Amino acid sequence: MKSIFVSFLVFIIAAAGLPLKAQESSDNRTAYSISAGATVPYSDFANSTFTWRSGFAKTGINLDATIIRYGRRKIFGVYAGTGYAHLFFNEKRYLAEYERIFADEGTMTVSTGGYHFLKAEAGFLIRTIAILDTRLILQAGLGYTLCRHPNLSAVNSYWGVVNTVNSDLDLQLSGRAGFRVEHTIDEYTGIHLSFHVFGCKPDFRDREGYREHTFYLPVRTQNINLGLTRYF
Repeated sequence: MKSIFVSFLVFIIAAAGLPLKAQESSDNRTAYSISAGATVPYSDFANSTFTWRSGFAKTGINLDATIIRYGRRKIFGVYAGTGYAHLFFNEKRYLAEYERIFADEGTMTVSTGGYHFLKAEAGFLIRTIAILDTRLILQAGLGYTLCRHPNLSAVNSYWGVVNTVNSDLDLQLSGRAGFRVEHTIDEYTGIHLSFHVFGCKPDFRDREGYREHTFYLPVRTQNINLGLTRYF
């Protein structure tokens, strides 16, 4: 959280130093926004020990594209958007857990992939009054996310194949909430720094074991993005 606060502070200082040329037009109530940044797992999704519903997820990348439509007073708005996130699997910790369990019995090797999330959502925004052409925007929305679980395998040189989990897809309801700080450069262009929390609970099926079984994975991430907004 300290790094997030520092980034936020640096952005505000930089934004305050930009030329104050913005003159908002009453006709500019539609905006298109694109952004990219880091997606950071937390809670069970980031847990890297063999406990129930551990995700072994690591920080990855996050991309977003949004269409916004504001009301007449440009305080309340609605949006629709899509996004993609890729998070790495903590292969080092996954291997360490198996080595801990099997101790000196054989040599362990593991193979892992990464998590992929493709989302579409809609929601609402609330904008505060601009100060030095910079304003705070609160945002919340619901949608659906297509989630992909990676292929996993663990092999012991003495015991053979210890575990395999096949890759699977699941479409689930998802939600996001957070804020962004947007600085208007001119009548048609703005830049923003955003922070959102995202959550969904995909239902994956493992068909590689001796019997098919289902497991739930509580996905929880924090997304920190930098982006560009165009007003029309």
